[in-house]
Amino acid sequence: MMTKWDTIQNDILPIEPKYWGDENEFEKDLSLDVEATIAHAESIIKNGLHGVFFFGSTGQSQLISISEKKELIARTATSKFRDKFHMGTGVNSLKDNIDIIRYSMEYGYQTFLIMPPARSEEHTSELQ
Repeated sequence: MMTKWDTIQNDILPIEPKYWGDENEFEKDLSLDVEATIAHAESIIKNGLHGVFFFGSTGQSQLISISEKKELIARTATSKFRDKFHMGTGVNSLKDNIDIIRYSMEYGYQTFLIMPPARSEEHTSELQ
């Protein structure tokens, strides 16, 4: 059976190394399923991926609380694939970005993916 990763690996990304923004897994109450999210990341690394970014732009990262992100960061530290994990912040607040990065650094992470700032500008002339 061909998985989504097989398709990406074989058809779309013929270059090395290959990294992926991990998909977040959720509980029925819509909280982050930390164990399932980590297990998914480990499984795609076992299948040939070179690394995974948590909380990038593809996994609903802005919908996940800071405390849930910190729980995942702490739990990834014991994974045998820990050196292949990288952290995104998935937040717009400067203070929250700094908080997530500092917390990740406490667990030895040094590579980060930061979301571009959200900007909204009114164009009243276009609305008329």
